[in-house]
Amino acid sequence: MTFSHNHWSTLDTCKEFVEKILLPYKDSQVELLNLPVMQDMVWLIDCWSVHISKEFWEWMKNHHPKIHILYIPINCTSIYQPIDVILQQPSKHEFRQAFNKYTMEAMTKQLKGGEDVHMNFKMSKLKPHICEWLYVAWENVSNRIAMVLKGWEQT
Repeated sequence: MTFSHNHWSTLDTCKEFVEKILLPYKDSQVELLNLPVMQDMVWLIDCWSVHISKEFWEWMKNHHPKIHILYIPINCTSIYQPIDVILQQPSKHEFRQAFNKYTMEAMTKQLKGGEDVHMNFKMSKLKPHICEWLYVAWENVSNRIAMVLKGWEQT
């Protein structure tokens, strides 16, 4: 995990993604599929400003010439990007379910204690739980092989 000062993707976070996630994944797939070590790769990504910037293009060309970038046309992510088609909606649903469970447990505890129900939805209160909810959502979605295959067919 990483972050930027404004929580948006930056040139540095993109470079970090390529180096720490994309390349190790590529290497594992090359080994798994018994492909040549210098196998080219196609990377399908969104048209984020940082992805289409001259600086990012030059860095990729100079440091990772075997990675060929294809862009999903603007406003087509929900149609052509497999991760959006396959996982976004189910993941958001599972995340909301985890949040709802947290909320219901907090309200039930207050009601059983004879208190008036008061929910604090400030980020300072919710932040400690967000990673847990994301993990629960990932666990509930990641093993749905049939859903993943259907999503690839749709795209």
